[in-house]
Amino acid sequence: MDNTVFLNTNREMPLLGLGVYKATGENEAESAIISAVESGYRLIDTASVYKNEENVGRGIASCGIPRNELFITTKVWNTAQRLGDIQGAFERSLDRLKLDYVDLYLIHWPVPGCYLSTWKVLEEIQKSGRALSIGVSNFEIRLAKNQNRYGKMWECPDFFELDGKYVLLTSPQDMLPEGLEFHNGNGTLCIIGELDPETHTLKEQFCQGVDYGIDYYAMQTLLAPDGRRIMIAWMQNWDTLAYRCNDSGWFAQMSLPRELSVKNGRLYQVPVRELNAMRANKVEYNNVVIKDTRLTLDQIEGRIVDLELVIRPADKDNLYKKFELCFAENEKYHSTLCFRPDESVLKIDRKFSGSERALVHQSSCLVNGDSNELKLRVILDKFSVEVFINDGEQVMSAVILTKQEAKGISFFADGAVKLDIVKYDLL
Repeated sequence: MDNTVFLNTNREMPLLGLGVYKATGENEAESAIISAVESGYRLIDTASVYKNEENVGRGIASCGIPRNELFITTKVWNTAQRLGDIQGAFERSLDRLKLDYVDLYLIHWPVPGCYLSTWKVLEEIQKSGRALSIGVSNFEIRLAKNQNRYGKMWECPDFFELDGKYVLLTSPQDMLPEGLEFHNGNGTLCIIGELDPETHTLKEQFCQGVDYGIDYYAMQTLLAPDGRRIMIAWMQNWDTLAYRCNDSGWFAQMSLPRELSVKNGRLYQVPVRELNAMRANKVEYNNVVIKDTRLTLDQIEGRIVDLELVIRPADKDNLYKKFELCFAENEKYHSTLCFRPDESVLKIDRKFSGSERALVHQSSCLVNGDSNELKLRVILDKFSVEVFINDGEQVMSAVILTKQEAKGISFFADGAVKLDIVKYDLL
């Protein structure tokens, strides 16, 4: 009875509950609820069409369990959808249940021609705080089909509207590589397009990976009260699950929360702005020239830092061959970011990070934009790195289990590079 799942509103829902369909006899639903909660049930599922919401309300009131420990679901029926009376139907359900709010309000059945209009009203109900989460049931339409293009099973799908487009996020298993866009194994997929109002399917316009690093999977989003779409993910995947160091105390972690937007057909991701309040001890260097050497800079070090870099050729007529950022570094260990402007390829490499396992330790992405300027925001935590490329147009994430005393940061250029650096400690 204690098993739960988190909805995309970050609210916890029991996986097992009591359904009261056909419990229409006198006090039947009320008695069932009282018996159910005594057995440990906390989720009660009803619907306006069940004709027993009043009885359910009495059961809730008399079961002896505080309201905030129960999870109550009810649903809007087809008639209210056709009449455009969703708000009224919801008010009547609350009145019959004698509740101030429900935990989950669902579209009971799909009614052709009413999908979006009904959903928009549910969104308003959710914003009012009287339905903490909203959703659908009995929908049989396939929003999108894989057709053997991207891996096998699509895990953890998430679908939402953003900046005038519809976005489908999912994590396919057993992917085959496609250039540098998709990598082998358990990956990430973002499909951006339009929602066909007739077929209610996603008309694909753009397709991309979500994260081009090594460890990022099963991302989910939520809508913040201020309207931001925020995404967080598991910073591992099924293939890297065994990657840990037993004496580190680290087991696994989630990614930084990221704010999402859609620009020019691409999904952009940036760290949530709240992270800026954690910045301290600013150190800044401008127009640092590095030529055919490795360079360290005073106070540019650390394992919990927020590092902003702008990399340009020192001579636009003589493009450098390679730029490298080395981090979590000491005499024995290091990890690197390496950019080759002639190929426009950025590679993350952790093979010298101290790992003793035969896992994937490198990943590359094809950077969009002008090779005359590359912007990186590199956020290091004790056991991770997340790299936001060109204001979030692409992101690369990886776990690094290097010992914490490896705090060095250095820069290398094959050719001549001009570099701007801003570094903050994160407190």
